Amino acid sequence: MDRTLAPDEYEYEDDYDGEVNHRGAPGGFGGTLLFLLIVVPFLFWSALPLLEWDTHRYTAALVALSQYVVPVGVGLGLFGLILRRWLITAVVLLATTVMAVSVAPRALPDAPSGVAGESVKVLSLNMFFGRADAEQVVRLVREENVDIISLQELDQHAVTALDRAGLREVLPHRVFQPAAHGVGSTLA
Repeated sequence: MDRTLAPDEYEYEDDYDGEVNHRGAPGGFGGTLLFLLIVVPFLFWSALPLLEWDTHRYTAALVALSQYVVPVGVGLGLFGLILRRWLITAVVLLATTVMAVSVAPRALPDAPSGVAGESVKVLSLNMFFGRADAEQVVRLVREENVDIISLQELDQHAVTALDRAGLREVLPHRVFQPAAHGVGSTLA
């Protein structure tokens, strides 16, 4: 026996109208907008090392972290697949692939070159905006028989403290470039 259902008895109104209920991408327009708000900075970050836009202090810091673009891109790609944003996801995965190819040589070790010669001991140290303990730095240079020291975040106060602690006697040949706010550096 056929029985006709009243409109309020239908589970989905689309069934009542005779149309198929097609679900759109999860999140709708708001989901797309939110995804784009995440993807655009990611694309900027991934473009920095490729376009050599590392001339500013903050962009240089982002370029230094470029090896993390690949895992972040994979995560965004998976998120895009879940949201079914195919075009945006394709762009993210393309940028991620380009970065993976770009970063891979740094992740894979080179074969030993067999170069002969004298070994040199190098110490690189961040002076923490000139606030590092100069006496400890000089003591470390002496104890480890350091041949070359590279100091970052060096100011004039730190240079004076290092000279008082005896760095000039240990490493007399040097190029100091102290600067205000700890943006100076040196090689000695």
